[in-house]
Amino acid sequence: MIIGKINDKINAEVTVTGFNNDTVIPPLENGNPTKNETLKLYWTQVHSMAGIDIHLKLEKGFWINNLVLHLGDDCEVYKIKAFNSTREMPLCEYSGETGKKISEKSVVLPVECDDESIILSMEATDANNVTIVGIDIFGARLEDVLFPQVEDFCEIPGKFLLPEDVATIYADEPAKQAGAILSEKYFEQTGIMPSVVQNGKIRLLYNESIEKNGYHLTVNDEGVIISASDLRGFVYGCEVLLKLMRNGRIPFVSIKDKPHKSFRGVHVYLPAMEDIPFFKRYVKYILSPLGYNAVIIELAGAFEFKTHPEINRCFEESVEKGLSGQCPPFPHGGVGGGKTIPQETVRELVRYVQSFGMEAIPEVQSLSHVEYLTVAYPELAETSSEPVPLTKKDGRSDFYLHDYCPSNPKTYEIMFDLLSEVLTVFEPCRYVHMGHDELQRIGTCPLCKGKSPAELYASDIWKYRDFLSERGARMMIWADMVSRASRNKDHTAPAIEMIPKDVILLDFIWYVYPSETEDALLPYVQDVMVGNFYSSHYERAEERLAKSGMIGGEVSMWTKTKEETIAAEGKLYDLFYSAQMLWSKSFSSLLRYTYDKLIQKEISYVRQSVQDKKYPSLNGYKESVIEDKGEFSPKNETGGIFTVNKKLSSLVFEHTAQQTVFRQPWTPFDKLGKYVIKYVDGSEEEVPVTYTGNISCWCRRFGEPFKGRYYRHNGYIGAMWYTSGIEGRLKDGRCYTLYRYEWINPKPDVTVLSVEYVSSENAKSEIIINKLSSFSKEDF
Repeated sequence: MIIGKINDKINAEVTVTGFNNDTVIPPLENGNPTKNETLKLYWTQVHSMAGIDIHLKLEKGFWINNLVLHLGDDCEVYKIKAFNSTREMPLCEYSGETGKKISEKSVVLPVECDDESIILSMEATDANNVTIVGIDIFGARLEDVLFPQVEDFCEIPGKFLLPEDVATIYADEPAKQAGAILSEKYFEQTGIMPSVVQNGKIRLLYNESIEKNGYHLTVNDEGVIISASDLRGFVYGCEVLLKLMRNGRIPFVSIKDKPHKSFRGVHVYLPAMEDIPFFKRYVKYILSPLGYNAVIIELAGAFEFKTHPEINRCFEESVEKGLSGQCPPFPHGGVGGGKTIPQETVRELVRYVQSFGMEAIPEVQSLSHVEYLTVAYPELAETSSEPVPLTKKDGRSDFYLHDYCPSNPKTYEIMFDLLSEVLTVFEPCRYVHMGHDELQRIGTCPLCKGKSPAELYASDIWKYRDFLSERGARMMIWADMVSRASRNKDHTAPAIEMIPKDVILLDFIWYVYPSETEDALLPYVQDVMVGNFYSSHYERAEERLAKSGMIGGEVSMWTKTKEETIAAEGKLYDLFYSAQMLWSKSFSSLLRYTYDKLIQKEISYVRQSVQDKKYPSLNGYKESVIEDKGEFSPKNETGGIFTVNKKLSSLVFEHTAQQTVFRQPWTPFDKLGKYVIKYVDGSEEEVPVTYTGNISCWCRRFGEPFKGRYYRHNGYIGAMWYTSGIEGRLKDGRCYTLYRYEWINPKPDVTVLSVEYVSSENAKSEIIINKLSSFSKEDF
């Protein structure tokens, strides 16, 4: 498995010629910079030539993400361009200030290609030195990379076992549940149900010396051995085995792997009753294989509170009024789908999460975001006789009472009742998330007037911390109100010096303020993690996550726990990228688009399981090309009517939009048009084409985030769950993306006559259907 800095994995050759010239120039120091040898020459060696070309010859089968050029102190190049092997296509360019040499000693060139040769063209103004002391090559051999990346991997090429040869399982007692999960998924993937026997060919063996959540996996002539010290380690070892089996055989390997960060979490809303099947598939087919070990479940007013049923009643009524337009939308009304979820149902979900070796952590919002409490008990709210400005950036309305009074004893009588019920349902409960973010009012009501906001805030935290500690649970909170890096929070920020040291702080203001915000928290508590961990937006992740006290991160959904809403904001894509950052110590921001390619491959594979569907294009059905425009151009013909005249199981559209259409996050998709599928029996089916739903602009990279800071964390628009990208370059070097969308035919036994694209009235963009294919069973 090859991914990362691959200098020692490939035999790269370097030659120097004149600019766009075949004449080889012998350098003064004839070194190979890919081997940490200096390559040096003087510009006078090329005389009247416009510059020099450095030819970097690589090996077949590698995707190159970035080249990092390390320039010598005397290097006076002012422009570097990268081209493909024929010099016909520009890949990227790097320049110093106009007319001046490049001042940086390390230059990152995002070449993003799989060409066997890359030309680096150097330009300078005078007879200057050219010195390159090193070239680091970052990329991968994509077809053999496990995702997330495993750390210690050794494969014996050409040696393998077949799934049918090892379809027996033995599991030590701590691994019994992992063995059951493996058996079920083994059958789903291969059609073979393994038997459980004492001398099984797949052996799950307890080894206390292996780090928590880590595992060892060995495949050889004798079979498969997976060793771990806890259930999560066994489960993840089994997930890796299943990934190794995807091509129908199990290669001989030796893997020793462990997670980089100890906390790898996901924050979700408690699902509605009708979305529980999706939630379970989400845990089983996404979170578990990606190495996550915690699910934080926000409860709000949807968790059944038997001691205070009026909370549930008022929550449901308020959500309904918001939906009907009688009131502003109720904050976090998507929790539980706006309905009360019985405790027994929640308990069953908790047990399901725990069966994969993962922590099920309740979030009981307190102090702030407590509308579920104040709508039932308005007398507990923190109020003010004077108007207090409220932020509207997140769309929150001051119609609701967002905060409770921390000086009212009645507040804690009720909150402790609620917590007691939650702890019983989530048993064993080692962590409880207590919210505390985005506080609007504190120290303003008659009971709190004149008191220090920071002291009120800290006192509130201590009450919960002591209550939970006595019951064996540890408290975590959002950290924005105690972070001095968070501007406009000066009234509560001093509380950072007053709160318990064992409270876990979740830093989520990193995406609002461009600084290393964790540094404002780490000196004061034992553990900090990245809250709302939105993958590639987290700048300098390698350095920041490595700091002492940084225990990991959690990815937040902030929408209903159902496929359509999560995917609409690109959150599923985000889970994959974040998993690589949290699991693998070898994560590198220089491999951004390498990870993108791996993620697209993973999405294509797990899509079927999480959607509980079978896509014909992924299951050996025969492809028939209906339309193929060949090489993509943004000037290709738009729309179209396509004759089919055949029975088919699915249609695959490789399409893209001509123009960019702006979309505000958390708003409906912009409908560009629809595909109308006409059948021989006179019936029709319609497939909506929605911008950022199943299509995006050709010039937008797959999964590319927004550029702004505030909304960039949910900016993976155009990366819907059921869409993947087909990427390429135009002749001028610009990247393009075709969005691949597969529509499953609900009437496969009826002949399809044609497919027509009908543009919406006032559509903001036309679309290009670059390729249209059908997939059918052979007997059609």
